[in-house]
Amino acid sequence: MTKLDIHESWRLHAYADNELDKEERVKMETQLTDDPEARAEVEFWSAQKRAMKDAYDGVLAEPVPGKLQAALKQVSKPAQDSSWRASAIAAALATLVIGGVAGWYAGSQQGGAPQFTIADRALNAHVVYAVEKRHAVEVAADEKEHLQSWLGKRIGSAFKTPDLAVAGFNLLGGRLLAAEDRPAAQLMYEDANKKRITIFMTSNPSHAERAIELASRGKLVACYWFNDKIGLAVAGEITREEAEKIAKLAYDQMEGEES
Repeated sequence: MTKLDIHESWRLHAYADNELDKEERVKMETQLTDDPEARAEVEFWSAQKRAMKDAYDGVLAEPVPGKLQAALKQVSKPAQDSSWRASAIAAALATLVIGGVAGWYAGSQQGGAPQFTIADRALNAHVVYAVEKRHAVEVAADEKEHLQSWLGKRIGSAFKTPDLAVAGFNLLGGRLLAAEDRPAAQLMYEDANKKRITIFMTSNPSHAERAIELASRGKLVACYWFNDKIGLAVAGEITREEAEKIAKLAYDQMEGEES
């Protein structure tokens, strides 16, 4: 079967958004079975949607902003014609949307690599790639020196790949990712029971350092921190105690490396 062209992504988006009819959906699921690249793309979008839902569902319960209430009161005055009313409503909604997006963007950019955002990115990437069997990593552990050099150059900071064997996890390898407008990296580890954890890394433009902290989404946990150059997060379906232990182990090794 011909593989899906992920550059013609409208059908993939329609599938991810549950907008295909039953026949098209079955056909798409059959194609995705044979196309791990497209399947990973869909899984990534789905993870992003879940993350956005978890993060912003609470906004629906917030009171209507005063500026929008005032604008709608003006629209409700009887002396206005219908075209002006439509324009006013559109303007009011545009103000609300632009304000909301600006607030979200400012919050996401504050500190260069914000706490919630890096945890969210790490968990999303973990959900997408930890399930892969044949394509879990781009560069395998037997090329660790190359992996470190390549990813270090791409994220703009050399790093030491931590040895997590004492915690029961061995390195599988890693891959290059993206964090909005800059490169990111993922290291993947696996234990004897095939459970996987990942370490997500991306640059820290603000150079603001932060100590180790925790974030969670259902059974998934991310333990993250920022040094002067990069932000890092350990992610996986593990307990908070396990995440803290592994993050501390990685921290002690990685922060001791002269970059």
